[in-house]
Amino acid sequence: MGEMLLGELRKDVPLVILRPSIVSSTYKEPFPGWIENLRTIDTVFAGYIKGTATCLRGDPDCIMDIVPVDMVVNAMIVAMAAHVNHPNSGIIYHGTSSASNPVKLHQIVDWSVEYFTKHPYISKDGSIKARDFKLLTSETSFQKYIAIHYQLPLKVY
Repeated sequence: MGEMLLGELRKDVPLVILRPSIVSSTYKEPFPGWIENLRTIDTVFAGYIKGTATCLRGDPDCIMDIVPVDMVVNAMIVAMAAHVNHPNSGIIYHGTSSASNPVKLHQIVDWSVEYFTKHPYISKDGSIKARDFKLLTSETSFQKYIAIHYQLPLKVY
């Protein structure tokens, strides 16, 4: 709806639309891993390193189309420069990575566990919160995991 509204209200102002896929922390600029706040996939990583997220339900072979935010910004700048003199172009770009650099969900989980095992996040009280992380491949396995690790302890307590 927003794109349609922009198309109607822009008059002779050049308009280029960029639709990024899953936007994540930076690749290089201003420095690797920078993020202003947590959104999308970054919330899973933050939950893992803080010890609040212990599992994720998903297809291990699912392609995760993650694009670093600095690459999205660079694509926006290039698109604006390329179309500044074409006010009626109405171009829509899809900023994705899966065709040229596909990464599967299980790879992201494996790399995250490996990285934070070697470089643990140390909380303010000096403790390390991250632990093993489970990638659950079915609704049944997810329900069992939640029942055993969360619901049962609440009932016993």
